[in-house]
Amino acid sequence: MRVVIAGGRSRTDFLVESLVAGGNDVVIVNNDRAWCEHLAARHDVPVVCGDATKRYVLDDADIEGFDLMIALSDSDADNLVICQMAQFYFGIERQVCTAYNPRNVAVFKKLGISSVVSATFVLSKLIEEASFAALGSTGGRAGERRADRARAAVFEHAGHDESLDATAGLRRVLSEGLQAADDGAAGGDGEGHA
Repeated sequence: MRVVIAGGRSRTDFLVESLVAGGNDVVIVNNDRAWCEHLAARHDVPVVCGDATKRYVLDDADIEGFDLMIALSDSDADNLVICQMAQFYFGIERQVCTAYNPRNVAVFKKLGISSVVSATFVLSKLIEEASFAALGSTGGRAGERRADRARAAVFEHAGHDESLDATAGLRRVLSEGLQAADDGAAGGDGEGHA
């Protein structure tokens, strides 16, 4: 499998090692020059130093038709842009990104990202589950449902709207999407997650 990893630091280092050991071809795109030098010295894979939210940087990485884009930057908005550009400009059909704000999971899914992982959401649910266990309670049926969702750390999305541009109005879309997710939470499962 051909995989692009954009952004991240120690997570990228660990993931590259694991993917290469599994026989995958990996290209790294990172905007931190010192970290790029570290990754290039440590791994025998191409490393492109640049901002992965810029199309010309991804062009330089020569990732057309790769199998998977993994976006690990510290910015949810950057991860969304990276994944959308991978999909729309480079024909990468599967994307995985991290979302620090759990409310962005629903937004990213609506915008067509294949898989979104929110460590914040998973960690908060595991802490909640551990707290109930320490008290000798599961939190009732609602607690059991929350625990089940915590174990489902990766959120899948089957379809997307191809008319969305990768960068147009990103802040507006995120803002409106977060509001819609919050509105849906009031009438949905109470947590804004599908």
